[in-house]
Amino acid sequence: VTGAFGLLGSDDGEAGKEENAQPPSKIEVAVLNGTGTAGAPGIIGLADAVARDVKKAGYKIGNVADSGSPVTESLVMYERKDREAAGQVAADLRKQLGKTKVARMSPEIQELADGASVAVVIGPDDTEL
Repeated sequence: VTGAFGLLGSDDGEAGKEENAQPPSKIEVAVLNGTGTAGAPGIIGLADAVARDVKKAGYKIGNVADSGSPVTESLVMYERKDREAAGQVAADLRKQLGKTKVARMSPEIQELADGASVAVVIGPDDTEL
């Protein structure tokens, strides 16, 4: 996946569709644009566009910003105990983002997520939204 965030593990976005999944309104999701290059911002407006899709799916929107480091593909990242919520977000955004990997948040993403338990980090594979 990407070394920029020191990912601890990943899998596909199929987790989280269990019967006891949290209601989306209880899950805060940060949306981070990971399409930039070193020293340059990502594609303008991309994080805002994805944040609108996240909100339409019923989730609470957290921080919307550039990720600070580029990623090679979009990821849905989660805090330590929120893997199911991340899988749920990935599944709910599959139409917009395709099959998206789920991984633990790195310290850098945790800081940028600003308390959100899940972060969607948009990569260059999803720039045509």
